[in-house]
Amino acid sequence: GFDPKAVLFDVIRKPRIKPLKATPVESRKYKKDGGLYANQRENDETIEEYRARLRADIEENVDSYYKRGVVVRSIEEQKEAEADAWDVAEQISRARLTGRWSRNVDACERYGRFCDHFAVCTGETSHDNATRYRRASSAHEELSGKHRLPLVTTSGMKCFRRCQREYLFSYEQGYRSIERADALAFGTLMHVGLEVWWKSVDIEAVYRELRAKTDNELHLVQAEELMRGYHARWCEEPFDVLSVELEFEAPLVNPETGAVSDTWLLGGKIDAIARVAA
Repeated sequence: GFDPKAVLFDVIRKPRIKPLKATPVESRKYKKDGGLYANQRENDETIEEYRARLRADIEENVDSYYKRGVVVRSIEEQKEAEADAWDVAEQISRARLTGRWSRNVDACERYGRFCDHFAVCTGETSHDNATRYRRASSAHEELSGKHRLPLVTTSGMKCFRRCQREYLFSYEQGYRSIERADALAFGTLMHVGLEVWWKSVDIEAVYRELRAKTDNELHLVQAEELMRGYHARWCEEPFDVLSVELEFEAPLVNPETGAVSDTWLLGGKIDAIARVAA
């Protein structure tokens, strides 16, 4: 095992600039020489023109794209987190027992999109609609192997706190939306790039993996340029990488009695574990 001292927290901002579109014909204004004004375009920006503009924006605004901080948790904070996990697990167990999974209508829309199960809750469709939903092979598809007990994970606890009905559909019944939201698809692609980078610190290997994982041209260009900047910013940091995408299980402990749960385990995946090189 490892004895962690702190959490290295990286933030990468998704590009705000988008490919430029041609100015609508009815909105175009021409100069005396017949050319369009500087803020107007005759043609859409090509993907390579966009790449060049995005690269320049990242290079000129590095600090707005990349942030890194070290987070240290106190013993008191760790105890609070342990108590939170126990409480959420107890609430999930109670919902299982009663069959009551309360809705939170304030969580139906967030980050500009509706919940994956919104159409089911409103009666528009059902989870039997194979064009919109599939059944996951397990509650935690991102984790491999079988587990002695059900897992309490960070993503699961987040979901349950947000909306118990969403948790029921996603984790208890295992329904997944077939159509992934744009932001989620891009986030997954970036996670792929970061996993390869931390395993190899090889930017060419990152590019190869990104190209193999998506056919979305815009997502690919954005991910490649963000990873290029990430590599330039952090490749010289003195880290010895000990493990990447490390899965873990741990007992769920009652914070008051010290008793170990015979119903749940804590589980999840750690992005990477690294040691500061001497």
